[in-house]
Amino acid sequence: TNYLGEASVAVDLKVASLAEKPSFPVPNIEVLPLKADGDDISLECRATGKPKPVFLWILPNGTALNPGMKLRRFIHYLGNGTLHITQPGVIDKGVYRCLAKNVAGQAEKRYALEPGQKPQIRSTASTMKISFGQTVNMPCNADGWPQAKITWTLPNGLVLDKPQIIGRVTYLSNGTLQVKETSKFDRGTYTCKATNTFGSSTLSYPVSIMVFPPQITHAPPSVTRVNRGSPVILTCIAAGIPKPDISWTLRLMNSGIYKCNARNALGTDFKATYLQKVAHRQTVRIGRTMKLQCPVEGDPPPLIMWTKDGRNIHSGWMRFKVLQQALRIKEVETEDAGTFICKATNGFGSVNINYTLIVIGKLYKTSQDSSLF
Repeated sequence: TNYLGEASVAVDLKVASLAEKPSFPVPNIEVLPLKADGDDISLECRATGKPKPVFLWILPNGTALNPGMKLRRFIHYLGNGTLHITQPGVIDKGVYRCLAKNVAGQAEKRYALEPGQKPQIRSTASTMKISFGQTVNMPCNADGWPQAKITWTLPNGLVLDKPQIIGRVTYLSNGTLQVKETSKFDRGTYTCKATNTFGSSTLSYPVSIMVFPPQITHAPPSVTRVNRGSPVILTCIAAGIPKPDISWTLRLMNSGIYKCNARNALGTDFKATYLQKVAHRQTVRIGRTMKLQCPVEGDPPPLIMWTKDGRNIHSGWMRFKVLQQALRIKEVETEDAGTFICKATNGFGSVNINYTLIVIGKLYKTSQDSSLF
């Protein structure tokens, strides 16, 4: 209003929501492989914001493509911000930048296109000779882009395409195949295959499991002489793969024949030694009755025979009586002195027990004589 008159205008005011800066879902950078003679590539540029962003693509050489523009094999589609590359090749490698802009600001997403490469396995392999029971590790490390997928094929044809454990076989996360406690059944060829979109390469491990039957390399002699009452050590050493288990057995009970047994999964070896005790010295007075012990047992039960100075003792020897495990001599006389041998025999062998009998002095009768035997 003024002195000349008045005027008015109507304003329709609308309150708009607050503007939001454009943003991209993570990741903000992606690496993609380039493959010669590959399919077309579409790089998406999906950003949110208020108001709706406007997109701008910048090529690796710095060229900017506005929405709807086409430059040779590059097309920036109008509306959704996608950049399409036809017949991509190695020459198209580099970083592609998508800018999303509105009144509140801008955001950027990047794509790095890199030439792909067929996998190359860095490990080398030759025939692996593994001792029975040991652990074997077979590495499979591959170079290439994109990262190769590793698969293992076992000698039995089983294919492992991811880290896992099957019995004694473990496919580790680093691509290594591990076999624990190897046996002869684990021999054969293990094949590693590395694969990506550009090709594959393989590496084979021929595995040989070394096994040998046991062989005793050190054992006591066939006859081991020892003084009665003295300790004796019998040593038995055996070679073989797997390592043999050593055990000792007594072939005839109380016979003195000891057998060393070496066993592994492939067989058995053994050596035997006769533990011969030096002749017992037995002293007796004239006129007394005595026994010479022969405590030998076996299966089957052994046949017992006695000799004196090389002559067989039989039923005609009136004062001598062969018992089950002893020889009894009644009223010992001077001529009874000498060497007595008890020989026990069965189908598995024989053993001798020697006595040297010494007859001394005269008989002095005492009240205890009748109770000695």
